[in-house]
Amino acid sequence: MRVTVTDGPLQFEGAKDFRLRVVLAVLARRPVVIERIRSKDESPGVRDYEASLLHMLDKMTSGSKTDINTTGTRLRFKPGVLLGGLITHDCTTNRGIGYWLEALMLLAPFCKNPVKAVLTGVTNEALDVSVDRLRAVAMPLIKAFGIDGARLDCKRRGAQPRGGGMVTFSCPVVKELRAVSILEEGFIRRVRGVAYSARVSPQVGNRVVASARSLLNKLLPDVYINTDHMKGVDAGLSPGYALSLVAESTSGCLASAEAPVRPGETPEELGRRVSALLCDELSRGGCVDTDASPIALVFMALTPPDVSRLRIGRLSPRAVATLQLIDKILGVRFRLRPEPKGTIRQRAEAGVAADDEGARNLIAGKGMAPAAPKPADPDEELIKGKRKKRSRDDVEDEEEEEDAEAAAAEAAALAARVEVAITDSVIVSCVGMGYKNMARSVT
Repeated sequence: MRVTVTDGPLQFEGAKDFRLRVVLAVLARRPVVIERIRSKDESPGVRDYEASLLHMLDKMTSGSKTDINTTGTRLRFKPGVLLGGLITHDCTTNRGIGYWLEALMLLAPFCKNPVKAVLTGVTNEALDVSVDRLRAVAMPLIKAFGIDGARLDCKRRGAQPRGGGMVTFSCPVVKELRAVSILEEGFIRRVRGVAYSARVSPQVGNRVVASARSLLNKLLPDVYINTDHMKGVDAGLSPGYALSLVAESTSGCLASAEAPVRPGETPEELGRRVSALLCDELSRGGCVDTDASPIALVFMALTPPDVSRLRIGRLSPRAVATLQLIDKILGVRFRLRPEPKGTIRQRAEAGVAADDEGARNLIAGKGMAPAAPKPADPDEELIKGKRKKRSRDDVEDEEEEEDAEAAAAEAAALAARVEVAITDSVIVSCVGMGYKNMARSVT
């Protein structure tokens, strides 16, 4: 990626980080020119979901101009004034609604009028953040920056390929954001989640929940997962189901994981897979979810001229690209201070509070791993070896024992992954550029 910052338009090449480039250009009130957009692909040019994003930005601004050449490989976008108001937009079905919602969350607080958006399309998709995850993680995060009263609701579910979901998002306007200092990770105290299903049997959601809880309850007792079964018009146009999990720490930090069902995947496999993804997310450390960190970084750059600090986990490629674009477009440079490496147990022993029961349990090993399986009795094994015929009940009992041992082994592996994972957290800090809402004077 190459970028040139001058008094003229911002110059980019390639399609990488298309959405963030355009959004930051709107916030910086500067034209942007992107050339060679997938010029070497078999189908070069701007994709339909990127054109749909530009169309949504045109709806929420006044005076925006978009010029795309005949091949679609060159874009010139001149942003207008952010107006906001009522926005109704039909998103494409090859990307999730989260692709548009994340851009909307970054721009809505700085509009002239409060935003009331209605987006239709795919609510849960593997590539983009789902509505459930944004509502559980991103909404509390933007509230920390002084954006009170924002609301996100899922009215209808929509799975690929046909979609049919509906999401409403409302956000008030603010004059300026608030600097933050989010450094305390805390200890995981509870897990919440939602398993949605549409146009399938209601028992599918229950099976997903039971599978996820069978593993997570080995780590901590406070696990509660709702089932959200949709039918009729609210179920969208295609069948599907997904699971979204959110872990909350004693300091209020949130980490999440989600996934829709894959072709040929059973509900039990989905529940175990998302539970493992949540453990991987927790092993990264930090005070903010990996997928929500770009939103936090952009808002930190827009705060008043005061120092904002945030502890994040291992820097994802998307977070690195966000830091680079903020530096190039907004002119705000972050300071990164890596934390000393150590296991979660070592950090708990170093900073445990005397009255923190969850921390004491963590150090003592309570609830972190299942009990070791009972050793087999040699005499019993000998008797089984001599037995020529077994009843059907005996076979079923042995199969249940094997399943229980496999589940216990998997839970032990997850517990070990959380306990000994190396945390590479980084404290990022910056002095905000003092961005103010120039469209409207807010009292």
